Amino acid sequence: MTPLWVCQVRMLAAAIMLVLCQVRGEHPFKVWHDRFALVKLVAYAFLGLVPVQFCYFKTVEYGNAPIATILQFLGPFVITLYYLNFK
Repeated sequence: MTPLWVCQVRMLAAAIMLVLCQVRGEHPFKVWHDRFALVKLVAYAFLGLVPVQFCYFKTVEYGNAPIATILQFLGPFVITLYYLNFK
């Protein structure tokens, strides 16, 4: 299993679980009607979550888990700084 494969499977499983939880609400697919919200959601997934997860698994592959954990916890901080800088 490559880090990219693990990352993709993990994100797909999380997406399926979130959709199943959302279906229980009143308007489960409301995000699909608002184009701006959908673009933000997809951008966050592909530019925020996937790179953090990929870096984590790649670091575990080449290095060790403690360094990978530090990188993973720094990811949201970097994303927040980016968002605040370009808001």
